[in-house]
Amino acid sequence: MADKGFSNKDDFLMEGAQLITPEILRKDTQFTVAKNVVNAEISNARIHVERVIAVGFTVSVTTESTTWAGDILVFPHNVTNTGHYNTQTGKFLSPRDGMYVFFVVAVSQTNNVDLRLDIVHDGNSKVRTDLHSSDHYQTASNLAVLKLDRGDTVWVKRSSGKGYHTTTPPYTSFSGFLL
Repeated sequence: MADKGFSNKDDFLMEGAQLITPEILRKDTQFTVAKNVVNAEISNARIHVERVIAVGFTVSVTTESTTWAGDILVFPHNVTNTGHYNTQTGKFLSPRDGMYVFFVVAVSQTNNVDLRLDIVHDGNSKVRTDLHSSDHYQTASNLAVLKLDRGDTVWVKRSSGKGYHTTTPPYTSFSGFLL
């Protein structure tokens, strides 16, 4: 076989396989390889784009309350919002999978008012602020680092109490961002 230009039996077999492989199959193989390379590049680009998309918000209440009776504390004022916190429903909708940080701070309105707020992930309370006000303007806060999937929701729920205080700039607020 060396006299025919092949250095070993494997080279001879590979050359023979190329000779009997139809042209269409060789092109199909080349196409498949090229398609795999393009798909890998698209995946890398998607990861890069997802990292670039900013996800974060700080929202606040604009008026104080001594009679709040709802379950969800809706923060209607955008300090910063990339569009994933809904100021009508009071819920954050996760645009993608990842680790997120959420922070709530509340200031009491009047004397002898208790206020408990939970950070809730898809219906499950994760952390709670617990404010027992024996004097005006007591502050409570809490933070949660949560693993969210795309489409998960996070909000602030009133566990008990009905009074909170705010001014301009706001005291009672809710923030979240993607790590």
